[in-house]
Parts: sequence; C-alpha cells; structure tokens
Amino acid sequence: MRPCYDRDLEKLETGICSYAKACAEEEGLQAGFETCDVFPETVNDSACAELVRQEAKGCGRDYPQVHTAEYDFNDEILETAVDVFCGLARI
Repeated sequence: MRPCYDRDLEKLETGICSYAKACAEEEGLQAGFETCDVFPETVNDSACAELVRQEAKGCGRDYPQVHTAEYDFNDEILETAVDVFCGLARI
C-alpha cells in the first residue's frame, strides 16, 4: 500500500489488520503483521515547488500524471526537461 498521505496509510493499516484479526479469530486462528519498505509521504517544499513551476512555465499540464496507467513518457520533452533543470541550477 502506498497512499498519498501518512494518515491514510495509518487508516488502511488499522482497518486491514482489524479485519484480518477478526477473520482469524472466527476461525480460531491468530494473525500477525509486520511492515517493510516503509515510504513516508512526500511533501515538496512550497518555495522550491514554486521555483519549479516558474521555470517549467506550464510544461506537461495536459499530460497524464506519472504512475498512472495512462502515462507514457514523452521522449520529445527531454530537451525541455534539461532546460528546466539548467534554469533551476542558475536560480
């Protein structure tokens, strides 16, 4: 599971663990859990995000979000991406 926010992850974990324990108890079993590869939510610094927005000048606004089935990397934007990062490096 990897929701956007830590609070949502906590709700999901609590709900799933409670449900699994209840199901196990009905069958006379015990359920145990452990977590691995925990990824905390990613929160961008608002000032840095604004710098990127200014430098990107609206690039990709009409393109699907990354990590969705609709996303297909557009190789034609590589030069623009390099220009954005070079612009950020100059700031």
